[in-house]
Amino acid sequence: MKLCIRQRVFSWLDTYDVTSEEGVTFFTIRGEFAVFYHRLHVINNYGQEVATLEERVFTFRKHYYIDIPGQQSGDLVKEWTFVQPRYFLDFLPWTIEGDIFGWDYVIRNGDTEVASISKQLFTWGDTYVIDVANPKDALLCLLIAVGIDITRESRN
Repeated sequence: MKLCIRQRVFSWLDTYDVTSEEGVTFFTIRGEFAVFYHRLHVINNYGQEVATLEERVFTFRKHYYIDIPGQQSGDLVKEWTFVQPRYFLDFLPWTIEGDIFGWDYVIRNGDTEVASISKQLFTWGDTYVIDVANPKDALLCLLIAVGIDITRESRN
């Protein structure tokens, strides 16, 4: 299953559209106005909130609290690295490793690839394509990709 995440360029808050390769909208991600942190709400096609991503403040490493009601919740944490960016989840044994530029990432559960995230270059706004092996992991992989994008923006 492939998802395309496009950040809206002309928006006051963090806003993303999540579509299929064919352009069918699955989710909209809307930011909330906050001075010191990011809080994003994932809204499905029926207008229902299905997940949230909230930046934890006053931590040494970047932390994002992921909440998918009834399924999973916990932190996405950026590891201290010098060359290749790495993240981990404190509630699943998944690891997320990026390339040297921080554009492409692979999410793994042990030796099994769960998903890959690729940043599309030369586009208006940040655009990522997520290729998920199991569709039931799509929402969690989507939140991971958005957390990585927010980390990249705050670093730049």
